[in-house]
Amino acid sequence: MRCGGDAAVVMHGDNDLVTPPSASRLLAGLLPGARVKTYPDSGHGFLFQHHDKVARAVLDFLAEGC
Repeated sequence: MRCGGDAAVVMHGDNDLVTPPSASRLLAGLLPGARVKTYPDSGHGFLFQHHDKVARAVLDFLAEGC
């Protein structure tokens, strides 16, 4: 997720078999000011497995002014 300016957060599950965590780290490395948020014991569907934590992370990101 990216919001204006250079801020971005890249999220993934640490057990994702579709998109490995290394891809998220690579993407974050290409985006100035990006950070990686990892959800433990989660796969490609981390959004559904941890919907409450993901929602909180998005709200926190937006509250920081992106």
